[in-house]
Amino acid sequence: MELWILAALANPLVFSIVTLIDKKVLSGFGMPLPSFNLWVGGSQGIFGTIVLLTSFPAGVAFIVLVQAWSIGVLQAFTLIFMFWMLKREDPSRVIPAMQTSPIYVALLAWLIFGESL
Repeated sequence: MELWILAALANPLVFSIVTLIDKKVLSGFGMPLPSFNLWVGGSQGIFGTIVLLTSFPAGVAFIVLVQAWSIGVLQAFTLIFMFWMLKREDPSRVIPAMQTSPIYVALLAWLIFGESL
């Protein structure tokens, strides 16, 4: 069996486990949302900094790095919103709503880039 097939099958399982752990930490253990956001954001920031410093992309324009950083900031706000909803709702309601992003990507690609649907 190809390795990518195993990774593709494992991805939803791992994502589900992480989501349930997030829900348990936010609701079951009563961790305040700002503290949880700080912990998740801080760990991701440290990991990202280490990766960037150890394998800095050579020959990449500064504007591309700024755009990549901007995308990361937007995704951080999305995760903050998702954690806020996970604290209040069941994961079975939050995750399907968060996974509708391909629909928006397709519509925006059609609008901005003129791609066909």
